[in-house]
This record gives sequence, structure tokens and C-alpha cells, in this order.
Amino acid sequence: MFWGIVKWILFFAGAYLSCRIILPRLARFLWEIGFTRKNYLGEEIPTGVGLLFALLVPGWMGLGVLLRLDNYTTQLTNGLDKTVYLPVNVFLFLFVALGMAFIGFVDDVFGNQDAKGFKGHFAALLHGKITSGALKALFGGVVAAVFSAGLLVLKSGQDPWYYLVYEFLINLSLIALAANLINLLDLRPGRAGKAFILMLVFVFFFAKKPELFALIVPVLGILLAYLDADLKAWVMMGDVGSNMLGGILGVMMAVCLHPTRGKLVAFFILLGLNILSEFCSFSRLIEQNRILRAFDQLGRRRRN
Repeated sequence: MFWGIVKWILFFAGAYLSCRIILPRLARFLWEIGFTRKNYLGEEIPTGVGLLFALLVPGWMGLGVLLRLDNYTTQLTNGLDKTVYLPVNVFLFLFVALGMAFIGFVDDVFGNQDAKGFKGHFAALLHGKITSGALKALFGGVVAAVFSAGLLVLKSGQDPWYYLVYEFLINLSLIALAANLINLLDLRPGRAGKAFILMLVFVFFFAKKPELFALIVPVLGILLAYLDADLKAWVMMGDVGSNMLGGILGVMMAVCLHPTRGKLVAFFILLGLNILSEFCSFSRLIEQNRILRAFDQLGRRRRN
């Protein structure tokens, strides 16, 4: 037990330190090639630094598999032979994480701001114009659908067809809605990262399978190392980072929460917040609420 805890602490620390070492170099590289954007203060800073998550997370999760760390060989479902060394959970997790990161990166590089929100993208489609946001939603939905189908393929038992359809749709929706929500929140320093951590805490407390949180140990280490620079408004994670974090959040909801009660509650919360974003500004709502404003400002510092 003791050495198991020590291994996880070292694993977390290694992911954290690797991010601290690489982050300033990646930010400098993005600055030098002109991959920048103005933040909410009008300052030009490197964007797309969330690419760091996509670069580091697969390596650390792969290392976890090679070291046979506890829970990295636990299956997502109960139907597989636990004696077989087959890290299906890691493969599906990384498929969503990297798929969402890739879609976000494409939007960072080629995207435009001509249309915003579901209404804006839908209106553009009605006029025969395909926006980068619409493409992101389409391919993000494909990634979520493949993940949901993968879970059903691995599922044991003889569930009726309508329950399998329900599981497919609810898992797909959780990933798509969570990815869009974290992306919407990435408008102020540290907001997306803090919202991701806060939502994960709630998922953990209501999780049916909390042991699967071993999957995100390297993610949390990398994110906590990154947040310092984000809170100082030195860098922006961009869609590549927010999309990836949102996808990971959706995956954790899909695999950890109770199939009906937990997932349905999460679905309606995510759906409500996504719909709310179409009619009002999250930034304005946060500024008008003392508790939300205090949490939003937590750790935020102007850069020197």
C-alpha cells in the first residue's frame, strides 16, 4: 500500500515537472513563429499552448502502462478477462483526448470568429457556409460516437437494445457537451482549468468507479503545472487545450458515473449550461455573482 502511494506521487511529480520544463520553451517557440492572439486585456500572448497536454499526456500514460501501475490495466467494463494485460481503458481515453485536441488545434490554426455559438454556426449553415466551429462540432461528435460505440462493444451482458441506444447517446452527449462547455469557459486566465478541476471533484464524489480516476493522474500533474502561466496571463491554452480537457471530462463522466442517475444529472447540467451560453455571457454572470467572481479570480495575477 505504502509503495503504491509513493509510485503515484512520483508519477504525478514527474508529469508536473516535465510540464514546468517544456512549457516556457513551447511558449517561446509559439511566440517566435507568430502563433499569438490578443487576450481579454488586449495583450498579444502565445496561444495554443494547450498543445503541451497532447504532447505529454500520451507519454506519461504509456509509461503508466509499461510500469503496470495499478488501475492502468483495469478494464472499463466488467466483461473482459482481468488476467489479460490489455489496457483498453487507456486506448479509449487517449483516442478521445487526442482526437479532441487535434480538432481544437485545427480550429486554432484555421478557425475564424465569423460565427459564434450554436445559433451562429447553424445560421451560417443555412446560408450555405461551413464554419470552423461547425466542423469542430461535427468531427468532435464523430470522436465521441466512436468512443461510445467502443464501450458498447466491450460491454458484457444481455441488455435490451433500447438501453444500449440510451448508453450510446448519453455517453456521446456527455463528451460533446463537456468539450463545448470547457471551450466556452476559456475566456479568462485559468478559468477553463479551474472549471475542469472543480467538475472533476464533483464527478469523483458521485463516481460509481472512482478507481478509474487513476487515468487522469498525469493530466492533473500537467494541468497544475500549466495553470501558473495561464493565471499570470502569459499564455493561452487555445482550443487544442480546452477541447482536450473537455473531452477528458466527458470520458470520466461516461465511465465513472452511474449509468442512469449520475449520467442523466450530468447530462442535464451540461445541456443547461450550453443552452444558457447561447443567451447570456458567462463572463457577465460570473462578474455579477460574488462567489463565482471570487473563484474566477482565485490565483489570478497580472504578469510582470
